[in-house]
Amino acid sequence: MKSPGAQRGSLLIVAVVMIVVMGFLGSAVAFLATSQVSSNVNQAHASKALFIAESGLERGMRQWSLSPSTYTGEGPVVFADGDFTISVSTNDASGNPLPANQRRISSSGRVATQGGNAVRVTEVIAEISAAGVSEPFNDISAWPTAGPAGDTFNRACPPTVDNITAPASTGWVTYDPTENAPGSTGGAFRAEVDATVANGRLSGYREHGLPAPFAAGDNLLLDFWYRKIRDKGKTDNMMMAIDLVASDNTVYRLWSDCQIQKINWTNTSLNWTVPAGKSINRIRLAFDVKNDNKVKKNEAYAVLFDEVNLSGPGGGGISVSNWQDVIP
Repeated sequence: MKSPGAQRGSLLIVAVVMIVVMGFLGSAVAFLATSQVSSNVNQAHASKALFIAESGLERGMRQWSLSPSTYTGEGPVVFADGDFTISVSTNDASGNPLPANQRRISSSGRVATQGGNAVRVTEVIAEISAAGVSEPFNDISAWPTAGPAGDTFNRACPPTVDNITAPASTGWVTYDPTENAPGSTGGAFRAEVDATVANGRLSGYREHGLPAPFAAGDNLLLDFWYRKIRDKGKTDNMMMAIDLVASDNTVYRLWSDCQIQKINWTNTSLNWTVPAGKSINRIRLAFDVKNDNKVKKNEAYAVLFDEVNLSGPGGGGISVSNWQDVIP
């Protein structure tokens, strides 16, 4: 049997050991708690950085679609609690060249932390389709905006003032399912003056809004078919034109024709570059159709458009073929 002194010594050792163990356990718990808090904070910063990077990516795709020939990225752009930097490359992640209508767009999102910065990078391979109008004219509902008519209308063919005194709305604009340019089956856009009205005139335009604007420097291709019908009578001018309209309402006449005799369907193609500082958001089909001063019966005085196609590098639908988050 141990003496009372020996027993007290053993209990003291046990107490010291327990105190040391409890100290270690307390330190471990405190460390784990601190680590968990730090991990949660870091995760929150990383999530914010990813959100900012994805926001930058959306902006980059939009800006590139508007100016595909000139946009090369931007940043750092302040956003939310951090900033993003956008870069645009003509090569994929392996360095292989991309098709002309594709770009690799990367966005780096950054959030400041106590220890430096939380950074996340996300990127896409984006593809932009041809934009503008592709109109086979199976109806004319997409061309709702009309006017103005009369002498206030910009007519390409002289004389701008003549002896045609009838109202400039003497006639109609309609969809003609019986007329088709070669290779087309959708019908045509027809503007016809009322030949039963002496000195009749139909003057004005129909306008189509583009899905997205073309930007300055974009090279556009306009391709279309047209036809004029004049059965008999005096050979007054019959004007057709195609205009592009900028967002500031500046009108650019890309094409016009004053040919007066009856002709077959004719195809025309041309290129045009959007001027500096301009953004094109509308296309117009313009017309000024007249008869002479006699009432005509069973005759047609009309102009027709078909297969109007306006395309270019910008403003079109943008799609994503690959999206990935990159570990920095």
